[in-house]
Amino acid sequence: MNPTGETAIIEGFRNGDHAAVAWVVDRYYAPLYNLLLRLGCRRDEAEDVIQETLLKAAKGLRSGYSDRGRFRPWLYRVAINTFRDHAGKASARREIPVEGESLAAQAEGLDDSAADPAEAAIRSEDERMVRAAVEGLSDQQRLCVILRYFHGLSIREIAFVTRCPCGTVKSRLHTALKQLKSSLAGEME
Repeated sequence: MNPTGETAIIEGFRNGDHAAVAWVVDRYYAPLYNLLLRLGCRRDEAEDVIQETLLKAAKGLRSGYSDRGRFRPWLYRVAINTFRDHAGKASARREIPVEGESLAAQAEGLDDSAADPAEAAIRSEDERMVRAAVEGLSDQQRLCVILRYFHGLSIREIAFVTRCPCGTVKSRLHTALKQLKSSLAGEME
């Protein structure tokens, strides 16, 4: 959807238009769910956090949202803050999630007869090692890695979401990638 079309949808969402609300939910539910799982939200709590996020977003839009063109990063910020609030209240435990966007999930739509079981096992083990390595990062580094490499946000968008300077985001990503490389090299030996 073009930026003008999304702006109209966001305006509709702000005003409670059912079609606009449905579009926002359809567009952002899966990315928010995956983001929350990657941050350590339990599966049984993720839906509640998403619902609360969307309610807070609608309220925020009505009370003066002004970051035109930055809805997705703003919505991610709302979701992260909502998760932190929820985790603090519920003492949510951390778990390494099985991702909806994992390579195995992407391959589900492929013909099973064409899949090589050995390749599938290797891919599954590689994914497990990457998830474990990402889980070993500090919270700030993990958040930057998740937003950049799993959700495709730019450095500027990550800085907006995390409320820190672009240089800090770059530093966190650089350090995280060095740590991941070292961690994964150790796993491969």
